[in-house]
Amino acid sequence: MKKSLSVPLQGLHRILMLLILSLFLTSFARGQHVASFAASPPQITGDVPNMDVTDALALAAVIAADSLPGSSLFQLWGEEDFYAEDGQTPPALWPAPSGEASSWSFVYIAENLTDIFIVTIVSGGDPHLERFSIDDIPEDERPPVDLSTLAMVPTEFVNPTQALATSIDNGLSQYVELARQNSDYYASYTLSSFWFLYQDITTAESNPFWEIQIDYGNWNEQERRYEYTEAIGLVDAVTGTFLGLYVEEGFDEPDPFELVSRSPADGTTGLNPVSTISFGFNQSVFFPSFDYMQGQPGPFYSFFPKDSIAVDAVTLSEDQLTVSYEAIHTPDTDFLWILIAPGSSSGSLLTQPEVLHYSTAQTMASATVSGTLDLLNTPEGYYKTPGGGTETIFGFNKATLPVTQSDFGAEPYAQTIVALIAPPYNFDEFYGSINELNLRYATVADPVTGAYTIPHAADGEYYVGAVKYSTEFGFPYVKAAGFLERDGEPATISIEGGSLSDIDFTVRGYFPELVSRVDAQHAAGVAQVYQTTEMPDTRLLALGTFEYKPYDPYLKSGTDSPATSAEFPAGTAEDWWFAYFDETAETMHMLTVFDDRVTGHDIMPVADIPAEDLPPVPVGELRTIPQTYINSTDAIQAIRNHGLDDFLATLPADASMEVEYEMGDLWSEYPEHTSAETGHFWVIDIYAFWWKEFGDDIVNYDYYGQYLVHAETGEVITEIVETSTNELQELPQTASLDQNYPNPFNPHTQIRFNLPASGEVSLNVFDVTGRRIATLVDAQLPAGTHTVRLDGNGLSSGVYIYQLVTQERSLSRKMTLIK
Repeated sequence: MKKSLSVPLQGLHRILMLLILSLFLTSFARGQHVASFAASPPQITGDVPNMDVTDALALAAVIAADSLPGSSLFQLWGEEDFYAEDGQTPPALWPAPSGEASSWSFVYIAENLTDIFIVTIVSGGDPHLERFSIDDIPEDERPPVDLSTLAMVPTEFVNPTQALATSIDNGLSQYVELARQNSDYYASYTLSSFWFLYQDITTAESNPFWEIQIDYGNWNEQERRYEYTEAIGLVDAVTGTFLGLYVEEGFDEPDPFELVSRSPADGTTGLNPVSTISFGFNQSVFFPSFDYMQGQPGPFYSFFPKDSIAVDAVTLSEDQLTVSYEAIHTPDTDFLWILIAPGSSSGSLLTQPEVLHYSTAQTMASATVSGTLDLLNTPEGYYKTPGGGTETIFGFNKATLPVTQSDFGAEPYAQTIVALIAPPYNFDEFYGSINELNLRYATVADPVTGAYTIPHAADGEYYVGAVKYSTEFGFPYVKAAGFLERDGEPATISIEGGSLSDIDFTVRGYFPELVSRVDAQHAAGVAQVYQTTEMPDTRLLALGTFEYKPYDPYLKSGTDSPATSAEFPAGTAEDWWFAYFDETAETMHMLTVFDDRVTGHDIMPVADIPAEDLPPVPVGELRTIPQTYINSTDAIQAIRNHGLDDFLATLPADASMEVEYEMGDLWSEYPEHTSAETGHFWVIDIYAFWWKEFGDDIVNYDYYGQYLVHAETGEVITEIVETSTNELQELPQTASLDQNYPNPFNPHTQIRFNLPASGEVSLNVFDVTGRRIATLVDAQLPAGTHTVRLDGNGLSSGVYIYQLVTQERSLSRKMTLIK
């Protein structure tokens, strides 16, 4: 188990206890131990039984009376460790903490408030006495108060077993239970009067108190870091009163991973076309992040021009500090390598991107391109195909809408690559990967100011772009991007024998990792802000969304209760669409609101819309959606009260469900139940499906319900309900895995697979380095066709591999997440 003894919650001052123990463990080498006691610090093993603090204190008091006259008990602590020895498997559930410890340490302070003594009592072993001076502790790590003002440990105090029970009754219990299920954990019990650590609830006049600490953590392979949880219950050691609960969750930052050498040096000319390109680092490397698909450009590094380099082999030095690429280059060509964020074996990623320029020609240009970036955290820019009829927003809102300025922290431009890009390129197809572009020369922007200078720029015409990466999830993904623009279009610059300066442009944030679900009226408000500014001469005729609830065998089991009406549907969704028409009804504007922002604006002439996708009556005759209408949440509640809840309660745990919402002047599409006088209404389509196994066959069950709800009164106009049971289906002869759909995807996709027989099945998702990042299925499944949805929120853009493993075979496919 990772031993931190007691990680400070309230700053460095708690280091006193840690340093005391550290000095206690190390001063034996200085010959300061007291010869009448154990000659070396006690060695604690898991086989030593625990003891109550009262029994240990009785022994310590005898030693103090004999050897430490005039000293006072200043602090005490003990610890319980629960961990498996090497080669052992931890139990499914560790024992609960007891409030006892295999060793207790008692800190005494002399009358001069300078000499400190530690008496350690070990169950079944010899006591140990250690002496040192307060002067051994650096001043900035000493308590920030005069030691004479701190209360000593009282003669009578609440037992730690009671303090533990009190803390458990006041919120510590959930952390105890999580710790017991962990691979290891420890519990520590500290009694002191260090009131300054918890100034929100303790003062200099407070009684000494117990700190009951539960500490556990695990190595996160995906993020490649140790993540921990510390929960501390504070209990008055005199009265037994519970004072408060402190919880800290965090992770240990690995040492920075940095590039220390490169060969050839930046700007090298006349390089032999057959050469080795090497990068040296300060830590051993995680080799898969440097050897992506046998040396091909990938998410961790790239090189340009890609069609002018052939990597023959990728090797790692014996000390694992240097990666070398044996490459064949095209003669008389400038080359660019970019290390985006490869990783070390300890889990840290490169602290910032690194670039390398060299040439197989005899000279390289000396011209530079410089400027300053402007970072907008709320995406608001857009790119559109020049001369095209469709405008697609890749950001959220146009610049004419309110924009939130950067909140990327003290170094907003960290990990930002600025590059000259050779044309031609269609920026409508840019999804954030630099591998899509033909980068020619590049640099890394100043992390604070955004200033940049691109070196070695040869004469020619270039786009200028920037991509800001983030590695907060342990994998490089694009956080923001932008290009030099003129009149809303990506623009080029021309270099003709000299340098260019003041090439300033904006970098805009991409889609967030956490996506909010909103109702119709909320989304409509977002759309209206955009419509008022960007297309004021239009009117809203329809809106809608789609809601999906798949069966997730990873989250559910056969023992789950039936699907409940409280689960779904809710009338909210991640994205909504809004159909606007101009006053002539000749042009349709379709807005998409995703994650509480406008993310799409498609413009289409009505004449180009297929007739089957238009209502039976002319669009110009349809009425505008009124200012007031019942919300989507109210509409779904109306049909739940109308009998849908009774049906939902009958669904099995493995049912999947789809719900589609649409609202508008839709009477002409439902003439059997409505008329032109009906007004606006909601159309809610619900489709539920599940299956049951009968021997080697399965039966599919389907439910379809369509409800019409008046948009102004909330009255259920009609309901159409159909149920069906499909015939016994012929099972597949062998297991198969379909390509996910959609692909590429953002942020959700569906994966379908077929099983010829029931059995244990696993469906896992891996990143390109082979690390498993998600388990979608790990269960016994019946024969037949199964569909599972992958939620890409929290994952970075890139290529992923999903693998199906059955009892008969293993199948894999690739998929691409684009954010």
